Amino acid sequence: MKGYKIYQAQIDAVLHYINMMVQHNWSSEPPNEFNKMLSIDTLSDIAAISSRNLHLIFRAYTQESIHQYINRLRLEYALYLLE
Repeated sequence: MKGYKIYQAQIDAVLHYINMMVQHNWSSEPPNEFNKMLSIDTLSDIAAISSRNLHLIFRAYTQESIHQYINRLRLEYALYLLE
């Protein structure tokens, strides 16, 4: 992770964006809108780095793939809503 320190702001922006999208009310949106808003292309645009580098740097920071992180966050948020 040491070599990836320079990407911390980009990864923080992606993490913040993912958190906002997970907590967004998607009930009035088209069925596939969530997937489109969290596509690797969208996330790499936010981070202003290539999708390949985003995958590598994201895993170095979170120890999870982007897909694993989003799924875990969705489950945690669902549990929060149920409580």
